Amino acid sequence: FDGYQTDPLDSGSDDDDLTDLEEIAYMTNPLDDDTDNDNLADGVEITIGTDPLVADTDADGIDDFEETIVGSDGYITDPTKTDSDSDGIADAEEIANGSDPTDPYDPSNSYVNGLIFGLAIGIGGIFVTLLAGALVIRKTVK
Repeated sequence: FDGYQTDPLDSGSDDDDLTDLEEIAYMTNPLDDDTDNDNLADGVEITIGTDPLVADTDADGIDDFEETIVGSDGYITDPTKTDSDSDGIADAEEIANGSDPTDPYDPSNSYVNGLIFGLAIGIGGIFVTLLAGALVIRKTVK
């Protein structure tokens, strides 16, 4: 019937909180409690909204297990969004740069700090150019 050697006396052969029939509907393996091998049981993934067939649902470089528990990166992020804090910078990039992927106002965000620094340099350069031009014009008028 299902192509698997499931236990007809056990509605959920792999004890992942999904019945064998649900596993067939979700296309997960009814004999493996973690079809995508990301350390989250298929039933847990269905419950939290991640894809039990893909270890990294949002394809941000951080697997679903790491995003749903405080793992080696120290953060719990949204496994269904590449940018958990919606600040325009992907979680993996923020973690790599030492900023907090759950805080859109994290001051250690090197990307934003770099933009602010670049803008300050640009404005400073324009100011110096205008000041020098004004001095040249003032000298010429005298």
